[in-house]
Amino acid sequence: MDTLDWLNLTPQISDLDTWSKLWAVHDEPIPHIRCRTCEGYQQLRDSGKPFMHTPLCTLRGGQSRFPWRDLLWIVEHTSGAG
Repeated sequence: MDTLDWLNLTPQISDLDTWSKLWAVHDEPIPHIRCRTCEGYQQLRDSGKPFMHTPLCTLRGGQSRFPWRDLLWIVEHTSGAG
């Protein structure tokens, strides 16, 4: 399987600047990602599950389903690792 398919990542969010406009990473009280649009959040331990946005969030589905995996892919490819 192609890495982009596995991550459900589209070229529109393959860079950190674009990703960070959609998401915020927090480490208190536990590591989690927060959607900047709906304020929904997901803990690191749930990173393998699709992100659950609020019902009216415009980012539901599509390219915003797995933000932790998207971030990992971006960091690995930006740093030259992998």
